[in-house]
Amino acid sequence: MAYMAEPQIENSDFWRKRAEEARTLSEQMLDAYTKVLMLGIADSYERIAQSYDLIASSIFEQPLETK
Repeated sequence: MAYMAEPQIENSDFWRKRAEEARTLSEQMLDAYTKVLMLGIADSYERIAQSYDLIASSIFEQPLETK
């Protein structure tokens, strides 16, 4: 049985790629409602990516403790 690694979902690049995929799919949608849903999903993925960026920047901006 082959082991499949899970995608690295804990970084902003992963979620930005998903957002772009959702936008691309929305362009193929013929129904306006479905198109809006896909664009909403893309926006949600983009917000997740921004959250990971914020977390990463707050981790790296904290000064190192010296004792």
